[in-house]
Amino acid sequence: LRKDGKGPRMDLFEGPVRESSATSSLQREVQAVTQQPAPDPTHLPIDTQRLDTLLTELRRSAPELHDRILLDGYRDLLLSDNFLFLMQVAERDVTDIQDRLLYRKLTDTALQLLADVGSLVRTESVRHLQTIQDICEVAANFQQDEGAFLDRMEYLKPRFDTALLAFLTHSIAEEEKKLSSTISTTQSAMHSDWLQVLKVVKQGVMAEFETRYDLLLEPLLLAVRFYQEAVNDVDNMPLAKELLRRFIEVTPAIDLPFLKELASNMIDNVLSNQLTQQQLPNAEEVTAAMKLFQVDVNILLSEEVLQLKMQQYEEEIAQQGKQLLIRHRNPVIQAEMDTMKELQRNRDREGAVGGFLPGF
Repeated sequence: LRKDGKGPRMDLFEGPVRESSATSSLQREVQAVTQQPAPDPTHLPIDTQRLDTLLTELRRSAPELHDRILLDGYRDLLLSDNFLFLMQVAERDVTDIQDRLLYRKLTDTALQLLADVGSLVRTESVRHLQTIQDICEVAANFQQDEGAFLDRMEYLKPRFDTALLAFLTHSIAEEEKKLSSTISTTQSAMHSDWLQVLKVVKQGVMAEFETRYDLLLEPLLLAVRFYQEAVNDVDNMPLAKELLRRFIEVTPAIDLPFLKELASNMIDNVLSNQLTQQQLPNAEEVTAAMKLFQVDVNILLSEEVLQLKMQQYEEEIAQQGKQLLIRHRNPVIQAEMDTMKELQRNRDREGAVGGFLPGF
């Protein structure tokens, strides 16, 4: 006690109550976590609500269904920036053993997803780095011959996809961040040849995207105008369909998937937005034209038609002694495709050998 008789009381024989080192360190860790801001405050309320919904759903479901629930409906939550923060906050007051097992299940699944994503990122990075290297080699070997350079680049253009563009954008941002955080202000520290290469390659990829866009968008818009005329006069319907068919015929087979995607985006944007007369004076006419356009796009650019066009294209370039190599954007799917092709080659080889044996 203090001289005035006030203050905390203490048993002289037991001494003051002290927290164990383990308990005090755990409390400090929890306090540090709760005091730190969420990584993504904007989506924190939504992520918190979804985590509560997920836990409720798991508690009401059989354990054998947990994996399907997690992977089918909550994969994005497990990979979100706020997931670790939410788990650390939620586990503070958990005392029920079943809830602890659920949290362990969530953590293990999230770690496995992160490992899978990391593997995909590394594989995709290797693919994109190889494309960048091939572009640089073509540029170095044919910098004095524009015709030969453009001819060699035609073989690389099938690799110019949105995944490559995203990789370039991310790599440029990371390289610029690295340079801006460099303490030294010397000229060597502030200069990055790799950054210049990334920017030049990105300009080329963007130019290719713009070329594809312009070459395919204008004829599509022209076809839509003819479908608008068909809405007003049904006799123009055969003309609109024939125009679209001829346009598809003259489009290179390798660009047809992109053409279908562009047409589908146009259709979805118009039909999903439900245009009004205030937004567009002829909204009803445009909507009706898009519905007619959608029917013919689904027929003339069906998956069967695209596969047949690509098969014919591959046969044509094979006759020229060339080979078309298009890799799938997802390396896992590409690995499965390669495995199926290898199995098919093995079956064809075994059948060819067995065909000469009597009794087979």
